[in-house]
Amino acid sequence: MGRYQGISGYADGTEANENWQTFASVTAASFVVSILNQCNDFEDWPHYQDGRNKESSPRDALTPKKGKTCLTVKQGVPSDKDLEWLSHQLENWEELGRRLEVEEATLTAFDDDYKKKRKKIYKMLLHWKQKDGSAATYKVLHDALCHEFVKRTDLAEKLCCQQHE
Repeated sequence: MGRYQGISGYADGTEANENWQTFASVTAASFVVSILNQCNDFEDWPHYQDGRNKESSPRDALTPKKGKTCLTVKQGVPSDKDLEWLSHQLENWEELGRRLEVEEATLTAFDDDYKKKRKKIYKMLLHWKQKDGSAATYKVLHDALCHEFVKRTDLAEKLCCQQHE
């Protein structure tokens, strides 16, 4: 656990004005919020339910389960090697393709053109990466894998996330 606070004074000991102190406090708070928004530990808290539970208040929260690490989604575009690994893990590839906004006709073409499922999946993932370019990010892939129709949060965490304490 860390402590984050805004710097609201100057190096020579002079105190900053009230506007600067407010800015520093808000900046520190927004930094903490961005870290907490990337953390999956809250799913284990009793008050968590898709991010909201109107029956519980934050004061009802307990600490997260011990031993868990917080996951942050990687930045950037997945490598071809990562996509090949993923192609060997998936079964429900067409649902993933739809979540990645691959056209239905393209999914059908991959299904018709390739006999082996792994090849179909890999070609579909490469197509997505080429089609979306720099927008084909780990975050997009993560969200697609976690979608209720794909239900592969385990793969999303293994491939798209970095662990930190």
